[in-house]
Amino acid sequence: MSKFSAHHPFSRRIDKTVVIWLGPIDDKSSISQLHSIVNSIRMFEDVDQCAKFLNEIKNEKAFIVISNMINQHLKPLFHSFSQVHSTYILCNNKQGGNPEGTYSRIEDICHSLKQDIRRYETEQSSISILSSDRIPNHDINELDQSYMYSQLLKEAILEIEFDDEARKRFADFCCFHYSDNKCKVDAIRQFENDYERHSPIWWYTKELFIYSMLNQALRTQYSEIVIRMGFFMQDLHRQIEDLHAKIPKDEYPRIVYRGQGVSDEDFDKLKNTNGGLISFNNFLSTSLDPTVARAYAESSKGNLATQSILFRIELDPLIASAPFVELKNIGYYQEEKEILFSMHAVFRVGCICQIDDRLWEVQLTSTSSTDEKLVALTNYIRNELQQSIGWNKLGHLMIKIGKFNQAREIYHQLFHLISNKDWKGRALIYSYFGLIHKEKGENNKALSFYNRSIQIFEKYFFHDCQNRAINYGNIGEVYRNMGKYPDSLSYYQKALELQNLFLPYDHPYRGIIYNDIALVYSQLGDEINALSYFQQTLQNQEKCLPSNHPHVSITYSNIGQLYQLKGEYPVALSFYQKALENEEKSLPSDHPCMAITSNCIGVLYRLIGDYPKALWFSEKALSIQQKSLKYNHPNTAIIYINIGEVNREMKQYTTALSFYRKALTIQETFLLPDHPNLAVTYNGIGEIHSCRKNYLKALFFYRKSLQIKKKSFWLNRSSISITYNNIGEVYYSMKDLSTALSYYQKALKLQLKSLSSNHSILATIYNNMAVVHDELNDASAALLFYKQALEIQQKVLPPIHPDLVITKSNIAILHLQMKNYSTALSIYQDVLEIQNRSLSLDHHSFVTTYGNIGQVYYMMNDHPNAVTSYLKALEILQKNPTADRVSIAEAHRDVALMYFVMKEYSMSLPYFQKLLDIQQAYLPFDHSDLVAVYYNIVEVHEAMENYSDALLIYEKLLEIEEKNHAQNQLSLARIYNRIGVIHDSMKNHVMALDFHKKALKIDEQSLAPDDVSLASDYRNIGLTYFAMKDYSNSLIYFNKQLTIQENYRSSNDLDLDLAEAYYNIANIHYNTKNYPVSLSYFEKVLEIEQKILDCDDPNLAVTYTNIGQVHFFMKNYSLALSYHEKVLKIRQKSLPSDDPNLAITYNHISEVRSFM
Repeated sequence: MSKFSAHHPFSRRIDKTVVIWLGPIDDKSSISQLHSIVNSIRMFEDVDQCAKFLNEIKNEKAFIVISNMINQHLKPLFHSFSQVHSTYILCNNKQGGNPEGTYSRIEDICHSLKQDIRRYETEQSSISILSSDRIPNHDINELDQSYMYSQLLKEAILEIEFDDEARKRFADFCCFHYSDNKCKVDAIRQFENDYERHSPIWWYTKELFIYSMLNQALRTQYSEIVIRMGFFMQDLHRQIEDLHAKIPKDEYPRIVYRGQGVSDEDFDKLKNTNGGLISFNNFLSTSLDPTVARAYAESSKGNLATQSILFRIELDPLIASAPFVELKNIGYYQEEKEILFSMHAVFRVGCICQIDDRLWEVQLTSTSSTDEKLVALTNYIRNELQQSIGWNKLGHLMIKIGKFNQAREIYHQLFHLISNKDWKGRALIYSYFGLIHKEKGENNKALSFYNRSIQIFEKYFFHDCQNRAINYGNIGEVYRNMGKYPDSLSYYQKALELQNLFLPYDHPYRGIIYNDIALVYSQLGDEINALSYFQQTLQNQEKCLPSNHPHVSITYSNIGQLYQLKGEYPVALSFYQKALENEEKSLPSDHPCMAITSNCIGVLYRLIGDYPKALWFSEKALSIQQKSLKYNHPNTAIIYINIGEVNREMKQYTTALSFYRKALTIQETFLLPDHPNLAVTYNGIGEIHSCRKNYLKALFFYRKSLQIKKKSFWLNRSSISITYNNIGEVYYSMKDLSTALSYYQKALKLQLKSLSSNHSILATIYNNMAVVHDELNDASAALLFYKQALEIQQKVLPPIHPDLVITKSNIAILHLQMKNYSTALSIYQDVLEIQNRSLSLDHHSFVTTYGNIGQVYYMMNDHPNAVTSYLKALEILQKNPTADRVSIAEAHRDVALMYFVMKEYSMSLPYFQKLLDIQQAYLPFDHSDLVAVYYNIVEVHEAMENYSDALLIYEKLLEIEEKNHAQNQLSLARIYNRIGVIHDSMKNHVMALDFHKKALKIDEQSLAPDDVSLASDYRNIGLTYFAMKDYSNSLIYFNKQLTIQENYRSSNDLDLDLAEAYYNIANIHYNTKNYPVSLSYFEKVLEIEQKILDCDDPNLAVTYTNIGQVHFFMKNYSLALSYHEKVLKIRQKSLPSDDPNLAITYNHISEVRSFM
């Protein structure tokens, strides 16, 4: 007989219903009567406070009693809350016409309330059915894992020999919970004291708290309550079983009915499981009267998220499903025609037909069929539990389903019951304590208990090789969790050596050790040994475990991680999905293993750049983890790290850092200061600071990571070299190229010592060294390192690995810089092919590649293909909800500039305008990037001759620059000049002159007297005077321009400016008919142009025309003709036959000849 102490460690509410009293709290009589039937009451006098409370509750249903007729209008208000099930109005007005739900006596409300709560509890019955999405690939006899675990839990409970104190402990537990409800406490004490006077069925049907608490615990697998009510479950089941055996065959009921609401999700499953199985996992109430059952079904219509179901259940006396009994003359309500089934009644689903709006009849029949795979797994786990009985078996089951606190309480009590001389019993319980603490992440405590256990076995039971091997394996696992991999491997090897002495080759314990050894090799970076042991694990499990055993899921997940490390992401994902699919069939939905697998999938999606899916799976993992384990469990830190990494990749650095800090807080609490996982976290924090350009902080954390790694002498050199590489990247970002290169060389040296010459990490280092050499303008060395990186990657990585994309892109950039455009384009097209095979078409990586291809086409002067590539990049960004604004802005700029280069100004303008709109949302009004866009837009308007629009933009620029003129007066002068040019184009020469002189005044104050920018000012003023036909002033300024330009006759570009100065002076003399002087300046223009321009350049045709006309007016007709014929020769090559310039040339020739 076992005896447990009265201990009440609740972690959550027992009840899922709450009654609210809205009215005067001094109505003690009404409140007292409500207390007599319900578990808890919340009282409010203020409507707003009541509404606030309703908004705060998430998992409970509220039943609201509103006192006083003046509050009647509030009833519709509360119906808008999804948390409200029913409302009742207590009104003393006895006149007719009261609306539905209004009562004159509190006793009537209590009666309705009790019925409604019971109906609600009925609706919540736990159902296991075949999910619709599993129909194509699974047997129709398949049930979910909740059936299996509730079945095993029931079996364990039924085996326990409860002592006489069990009822008192349960009563004390309930009184502790309902201590603020005197009526309820009195009912509980009555149950305790009078229990033997009535049958379990009588109590089950009388007391609402018994009925609701038991079925809720079974429904939600709330094991703490199930354990405390175990004695009553056992008594109730056995009474039903005994009475069922006594039912005469001729009195066997043929059809029973059950009415309840079913969620839309479960109803969809029901509709898709015609011919499949359905199991009710708690005690099931049915009725012989279809009218009563239909009333229960229709009462759920108020909940729009459910469908009302009338189950019609045909019973066959020859088929055993679950024992049942008619409650007439047995239950508390003597006249009810109720049939009560014990737990786990299984039926076959038949026809489903609609009776009314949202009311359906579902036909069920008795069946002895079950899910063969689930039965195999159930039997296997049942056999695993057979080594223990009673409370020991229950404790073992609690560990399997992840209820570690309940398991600890059970074993704590068992420990105090066994004899001090029962050394084996004590050793086994020590081992269970170790397992519990290990699963909770409390490694030091786990190690302490495992060591106590192994000391006993080695001292007293040395020949018990099996338990010694189990303990050695457990100790190895703790050391692995602590990051002490050599110690871990040593204990695993001890366990394996012992197993070789007493276990057959295909025993499942071997699979466990193989898996554990593989994990250590994986952590040590030994992928070959890791994969070998994982394969041995899987071979073992396929021989001796059911295919849906949780251990098989763990192996799938571990193999997935290994393929992930190798960069074979599709293969890794397939193993993760196998693991998760298996776990969903074989584990409770809140089991910690499901959190681990979900996070692994999240990590994988992060690595392939699908950040929304990565966040979804990691947040799902976090939700499961926080339900099943303490918030500060070490595995929670791993999930936090991945969420942090996803946010870092999305450039959400503040959020990323907060998750890393959460992880670090947990790890610093649970892990040793030199644990490798701390090094990983420090490294991740360093990466975030590096991304935020906090380089000194990044170095600080990288060095902390390096210190830990150097202390762990057994840690492979590869891990240390990674940190060297990261430090090198920081120094590269700080432009300290020599220091960066020295760290890359350290990283390379370590990698070459610890890895084969073809390891992928080497490729990363070669890549980084290439980047530094590129920065040092050593293109040949850079290209050499890039090629070494690519050579390794092509040997060790799958052909679609993302690292190949990075390296090839870097090589392409180098060829672009070297003006090897065709080679660069070919490489980028290879990159695009890899991405098309490995990524979704809207993946952000395509943005970079299309942008690079666009740049190559631009450099090749293939503008149509360039703009097409830039548009593809922009389209992908616009479809991505996580794309950052800066990237979207840059993509608009690329498209806009390309259309501008192509002189498609009407296409260019909207992209520049959109670029401006985006940047205005996140940049200050005077930011240089915004100013640059304004200038781009104004250039487009000028090119389109939209001078008014251009002036509006210049006014905006003027506003910006005038506010900053103290810092940037030259920019102000530039704007004045541009405004002057526009006014010239608009023939507003007076205004133009005013702006040009403003610009000149600034430049003369700010620049040296011979600065070439002044030449531009003089030219602009000279041109304006020329347009005003004020040739004398025009000549003054053109001569000033010429003086400066002649001092800068050192480059071709400036020679062209000088040619323009000569041309301007020549033009003035031409217009004032001073032809000899004009000719001398035009000939100077020609001298410069013939040096710089091709012989058929159109600009030469202009100069030849001018000289020809000067000779014509000077009556040098032969010379005039020769120059006009040169013009004709050039223009016939470059212009279409109907071009007006050709007509002008023909006219000049004709005119000259007429004078000859």
